[in-house]
Amino acid sequence: MRRKLTYEFCKNEISQYNSYSELYQTDPSVINKIQQKGWNELISHWELPFSKANLKWTYERCKEEVSKMTYLNELQGTSLVNALIKNGWFDELTSHLIRVVNKPYTKEDCIKEAKKYNRRVDFQKKSHGQYSKARNKGWLDEICEHMGKPLNGKQYTKKEILKSARKWKNQRDWKKNEPTIFTSAVGYNKQYTSKEDKEFWEECISHMEYIFKPNGYWTYERCKPIALRYNDRRFFHKEQYEVYTVIKREGWDELLQHMIWTTPNGNTRYPKDWFEDKEKAREEALKYNSRSEFHQKSSYAYRTIRKNGWEDELMSHMKRHATNKPRQIYVYYWSDMHAYVGQSCNWKKRHSSHLKEGPVFEHIQKTGEQPIFKILTKRPVKEENTPEYEDKWMKHYESLGYTMLNSAPAGSLGGKRSVWTEENIWNIVSECSSMTEFYKVTNPGCIKTCKELNIFNDIVDKLKVDTDSKHYTGGWTVEDALEEAKKYTLVGHFQKECSGGFKCLERNGLLKVAFPKNATCKLTEAKVREIRDRRATNRKTWTVPRLAKEYGVSHVTIQKIVHRKTWAHI
Repeated sequence: MRRKLTYEFCKNEISQYNSYSELYQTDPSVINKIQQKGWNELISHWELPFSKANLKWTYERCKEEVSKMTYLNELQGTSLVNALIKNGWFDELTSHLIRVVNKPYTKEDCIKEAKKYNRRVDFQKKSHGQYSKARNKGWLDEICEHMGKPLNGKQYTKKEILKSARKWKNQRDWKKNEPTIFTSAVGYNKQYTSKEDKEFWEECISHMEYIFKPNGYWTYERCKPIALRYNDRRFFHKEQYEVYTVIKREGWDELLQHMIWTTPNGNTRYPKDWFEDKEKAREEALKYNSRSEFHQKSSYAYRTIRKNGWEDELMSHMKRHATNKPRQIYVYYWSDMHAYVGQSCNWKKRHSSHLKEGPVFEHIQKTGEQPIFKILTKRPVKEENTPEYEDKWMKHYESLGYTMLNSAPAGSLGGKRSVWTEENIWNIVSECSSMTEFYKVTNPGCIKTCKELNIFNDIVDKLKVDTDSKHYTGGWTVEDALEEAKKYTLVGHFQKECSGGFKCLERNGLLKVAFPKNATCKLTEAKVREIRDRRATNRKTWTVPRLAKEYGVSHVTIQKIVHRKTWAHI
């Protein structure tokens, strides 16, 4: 049940407690009610805690507490000293206190204090001032002689330390292999040791090399012989990290050009232009027995050889596994006098592929009629005789009045990448009247070969570049794209059929202009002009949120309109 904190209830509750803090910890709601209602007389008999309204350190109390002290250092660590300084009473109330000034410890003071202890650790803990003075002045061993040697490890003579140091070329190896002797030697190089001891330390390490060289040490001439000792950049990076870092930082990449980089998985990465050397390319090509394996495992070398036209010479030992098997010749024909002649090593697999994509599938979709499939050869035909047989059957069906659906020349194996030569490409170009037609009868591999042979621009110049192929050559302008967009009713069809024009309008923010119905646009050109005028004349009145609410669009839409990221043509 909820309590009702009346005056009488609070009075009875207070009578059960002996202090303010006890009541506050047990039942703080009573304290809050008293402060809220102003019933301070109920708690006036208690000493209240420190607060702005009840200051703990008044002048009288500070004076009373200071009068109990004799020395000034008795104030150290108390809240009283903060109150004295804060209120400006420090000089007045502490003038009678004795200031103790400690004199610097002398050697006699340190000796006298050290004789009280039998262990150095006790001397350090209980008389830290004298211990530190003796250590800094180098008296420690002398005044602690009666305590014996320190118990921090085996002690070695200078002769033993020097003999050990001569074995090692750097401090890291010395510390790793003989840590106790190294620790004893380092004791001669402390801040408080004598000049003689420091000279001994310098003698110990005078023959040793620095592990990390000073700034400016690694010059081009010093890095070069070290880099030439390595053929693998991974091992060079691992074993000579500092040198490798300097070479990369200074841009001396020519020092790394002779190295390959082997990965932990066994793959090899080659530097730029590595296989421009014909002998290196030949050496790499001889590792593989087929072009597919070569292309898969060493694509960089494969691409370089093709780019330089060294295929016939460097890949002559390789066999085309996809074409060295006997094959069957087959035909698809329809009642509308269309036919397709093909050949394959595995006609069942190829038959399944024809029914999913390609000219056979497209004709089925167009006519809705399933073709008749027939194998024309009783026995498999050898690879070298395939073009002759396939060409023979294609001519046979053409003589019967069939329209052939074949686009590739006779002898091409379905599913295999065609080998495009310059002669074959120009033969295809001579049969085409536009770039659109050229793209339909070729594939991306042919286009890539054209660019590698540097004949692509010549083909473009020779063929008529019609509207549909502008996106291949980058010839789209805003005017052309808007004109082309008029042929389509949906923006999706425009994007699919004419991607170059679609991207041009998208970059310029004109898709909603070209397809206003499709975009379900809430704005018109008049509203856009009105938005910009209002924003330009009075920015404080026509804020972005107000304009967005006024026209029923988002804040982002208004910002893009104002900054001409959309509707840029207005």
